[in-house]
Amino acid sequence: MEHNEIHWHDCELLLMIEVPSQDELILRVMYPVDWENGEYEETDIVFRGFHSININEIPFEGNPTLLGLDSVEIVDSDLFKASWLKFYLSTNAGIRVIEAKSVHLRERI
Repeated sequence: MEHNEIHWHDCELLLMIEVPSQDELILRVMYPVDWENGEYEETDIVFRGFHSININEIPFEGNPTLLGLDSVEIVDSDLFKASWLKFYLSTNAGIRVIEAKSVHLRERI
């Protein structure tokens, strides 16, 4: 699944987990499985080849909700001789910028 196929809007962020040994950042969210009927289920959005995250949000009570994926940029590094993606995620508290090689959905087991 490509980043533009993920339904980002209205995903309540439950928790965020970094797994350094696997170069992953996991956003556990309430994902809309039937948005029109208000049906959500706990799902992981997994960023693989994770490089960094920058969170620029205001103090907020409760869990932030993703509003959307604003943009995606390609980052080319001559120093590391590699490239990856920069994902700009807006939330109802601000913005989160995540740098990783890819992103996909993974249901919890």
